[in-house]
Amino acid sequence: DEFNQEYAELSKKGRFNDNYLGPITDIYIKNAKLEEKLERMQKELDKANEGYAVALICSGDASLYGMASLTYELGEEYKDVEIVVIPGISAAFSGSALLGAAIGNDTCIISLSDYHTSKEKINERLKYAAKGDFTIALYNVRSKSRPMDLKNATDILLKS
Repeated sequence: DEFNQEYAELSKKGRFNDNYLGPITDIYIKNAKLEEKLERMQKELDKANEGYAVALICSGDASLYGMASLTYELGEEYKDVEIVVIPGISAAFSGSALLGAAIGNDTCIISLSDYHTSKEKINERLKYAAKGDFTIALYNVRSKSRPMDLKNATDILLKS
């Protein structure tokens, strides 16, 4: 069908399949841009509702700026589909371990992406986090459409 044809050309390509999925043969992989996440999840939930075994895989921890929360939101319409989230290790905590437990006390994790949160709200959160003397981990620090976000965040943190 159209779903399988769309995914078949991506099947067995890329390092993800080679490194993590090994000998699985009946697999279809689709890389999606952030803006395509909802459409992608909708298709996957539709397939799961039809009886297919579906895995939505993302890097890091799916619950932290990942696909889990959006999947659960959309999943409310699919009463017969079981959603299971397998926790991963976020970049903040794996990076902390590499740095010698940099996140040893109170921590604040802030995404600089304005996809779901306004820039004004993000800037406000940065100011309050700096005043709260938190260890701060920043996610989504830059994109093609937001090349200056990290510099802006750094300026806010240094002034606060």
